[in-house]
Amino acid sequence: MQTNSDEFKAETGEQFPTEVIFNGEDLVHHHARDHQQYGRDLLKKLFSVNELASSILLPNDKYKRPHLDIARMSVFKNAVRTKYKISAQKWDEFFQKCMHRTLTQCLCDIRKKLKAQQQLQQATDEQQATDGQQPQQATTN
Repeated sequence: MQTNSDEFKAETGEQFPTEVIFNGEDLVHHHARDHQQYGRDLLKKLFSVNELASSILLPNDKYKRPHLDIARMSVFKNAVRTKYKISAQKWDEFFQKCMHRTLTQCLCDIRKKLKAQQQLQQATDEQQATDGQQPQQATTN
């Protein structure tokens, strides 16, 4: 469900930084087709594949998985708000309506992809073991 971010834009007068730097890169100038793609891309820049695969987005006691690092999620929030000029007062609603679903799906997709890679590596290792070869080290992108 694509939601237009215009209804969450800040009124004139709200100030935004000109850049949001993470690991030497200005995240605001990253190009994406829309705010949802931008959010997914940001998660992949801010967190490792293993962190994304083993975490949930936000703190929630209902789940066993840990939440993503709050400091880096703050960088995420600052970058999205700056790029799309989202009002501070409307951020929570914007996040729930426009970002939460796609970001949660992104985490699920990464988890599935990582699990499939691990299963493939395990099957390869087992095949090599039966053939008398040494297993290769798994690599993750």
